[in-house]
Amino acid sequence: MGLGLGEYRRTLQASLSVFGAIAIGSYWLQAEVSRAAFVTTLPIGVAAVLVGRWIARQQLVRQRAAGGAMSPTLIVGKGAAVRQVASELQRNTDAGYLPCAVCILDDDSDEVMANGNSLPRVPYHGLVSSCDQWSL
Repeated sequence: MGLGLGEYRRTLQASLSVFGAIAIGSYWLQAEVSRAAFVTTLPIGVAAVLVGRWIARQQLVRQRAAGGAMSPTLIVGKGAAVRQVASELQRNTDAGYLPCAVCILDDDSDEVMANGNSLPRVPYHGLVSSCDQWSL
């Protein structure tokens, strides 16, 4: 699932695209479908999809607030940026990322905390050397 209004915008766009494709297909195939069916089906169908998506999102938010449905996440970057990301992910559990380890790309030796625990470090030397070129 996505996050924020973009999720609903994409859902609405996909629903309208599918509806348009069905309308064009039925026209090309000369199917006998009344216009009233299309006019009533579009708003009812789109509303049902959006409401269903909202209900699913609420259930997911409740699961994440209880600590479930989270994706274990490795945070890679320079020390200050890693600490900032870990802090943001701890505050915003709706995103669904659970910091589980860090890989610090500079000489920063301070601990990175999340949920009251120090996150374990993954050694930098095991990563692809192109990590140096990432902008963090």
